[in-house]
Amino acid sequence: MGERKIKVIIILLLIVASFISTLAPVWDPDCFWHLAFGRYIFENRSLVEKEPFSFIREGEETVDLSWFPHLLFYSTYKYFGFRGCEILVSLFSILAMIFIILTIQEMELSLTSLSLYFTLFFTAFIGRFKLRPEGVSLICFSALIYLLMKYRKDGLKSKYPFILLFFIWTQIHPSWIYGLILIPIFIFEKQNWLLKKILFKDWFFLFLAPIFSLFFNPYFYKPVIFPFNSFLVMRGDSSFRIAEWGASPFNLSTIPFLLISVITLLFTLYQFFKKKETILPLLISGIQTIFLFLWVRYSSFAFIALAPYATKLFEEIISKIPKFQKAITVITLLLFILPFISIFQYRPTERILKVNYPEEEVKFLLKNKISGNIHHTFVAGGFIEFATYPYSKSFIDGRYFDFEKTIKEYESANKDITKYKNILKKYPFEIAIVPYSEAKVLDPKSAIKRNAEALIFEKEEWAPIFYGPYGTVFVKREEKYYDKIEKFEFKILFPYDEENIKRETFLNAFLKEELKKEIERARKTGARFLND
Repeated sequence: MGERKIKVIIILLLIVASFISTLAPVWDPDCFWHLAFGRYIFENRSLVEKEPFSFIREGEETVDLSWFPHLLFYSTYKYFGFRGCEILVSLFSILAMIFIILTIQEMELSLTSLSLYFTLFFTAFIGRFKLRPEGVSLICFSALIYLLMKYRKDGLKSKYPFILLFFIWTQIHPSWIYGLILIPIFIFEKQNWLLKKILFKDWFFLFLAPIFSLFFNPYFYKPVIFPFNSFLVMRGDSSFRIAEWGASPFNLSTIPFLLISVITLLFTLYQFFKKKETILPLLISGIQTIFLFLWVRYSSFAFIALAPYATKLFEEIISKIPKFQKAITVITLLLFILPFISIFQYRPTERILKVNYPEEEVKFLLKNKISGNIHHTFVAGGFIEFATYPYSKSFIDGRYFDFEKTIKEYESANKDITKYKNILKKYPFEIAIVPYSEAKVLDPKSAIKRNAEALIFEKEEWAPIFYGPYGTVFVKREEKYYDKIEKFEFKILFPYDEENIKRETFLNAFLKEELKKEIERARKTGARFLND
């Protein structure tokens, strides 16, 4: 088989493998509030300027830092559903891979070496490709790496690509800062690291003009310190931490890529001392490795930025064993089975929603025209917004800094029944959608162990009206809900509260019969606790 045909096959395999390995359900909690923002823009033909979703911040000024992907996400969902959204994310990965391939070809490196890098560490590549603005941002980042490598080789031949790229990027996500901090290194190399040899044209079109272009967006200005400020706050606050803002964990899926990043860094160090390369690859590799170790959510960005240098490392190794190059090509092609295996782990979004998010519970509310201020978990906030707006208002969602104080208050209350009940009294909740919990505590009134939620959502104040695959729907005992309570309330059955149910029905045949009816009704709505 000719070299050209092998090259074409490898390119096709890289593109198809990128698509397949990133094909996944829409499951991330933040995906849903991004969809909610997109729907607001689509339906109102205007950007979000006042908080529309949360009743605790209703009407307050808000800035949508990612209006363009929000609109793109919802438009895709509206016309193609969740399956369309899944495919959209995979298309993002294809575009990013195309820029990586172009970068490798620009540097005249081997696509076989790139394939080894991809197939062995593809889990790092796919890490941040989700239905989130970062997924689109990765395309911009890979395009920037390509433009920078082209600039390194040919100089400033075209003046406007960097300006255009950052103008687009600023409509997508503030992660443009990841790319902006790399540009000065390439310009300094061009001026031979001498401050006295200033390349005014290069500084203007590659750095200053892109910065200026960041101000051309509907909100005029976006904070340049995000997401670094988030990183510092999250790492410095021990009271509440979101996993994706933490350091890269050391486990079987992360250690291989962490190791290759260090080896690549050592390789660029070796090349620098042997005067085979300038200090630029060493600086870029060092920055990527540091960010990768400190920040788990940086994995995909690190994969893209390290690709040229890791590919060069593999090429250097392969060149030392010329007799085995054909065998290595065959092995490389066979290794594509690793990302292709991902297809067997794929589950459509529709299959995971019912258990992981209150899909059926929300449908019940909408069908029966029950609306109000909803109490829910931090994780479910985005879904609640997407599924219930404008009929109901949510509590908190994944926009951490918009709800920082409230989120910490809520998380602290999760560990203490008294604090939890105080939160229910503090905020004007009218509806509660909570996942099932098997936590049991001693009830001081009955002196028996009861389900913690039964003591939090006391019957005197809250009525359970629906049990679904995700959890329980309560409504406050207020006049506006009296007819719904009369129709739907479960007066005896409560999840994981067996001892109390036995106590209440012990000598009452009528209650036992009512309990059977309630159990049957709950089974029909998919109450998961009946099957646990």
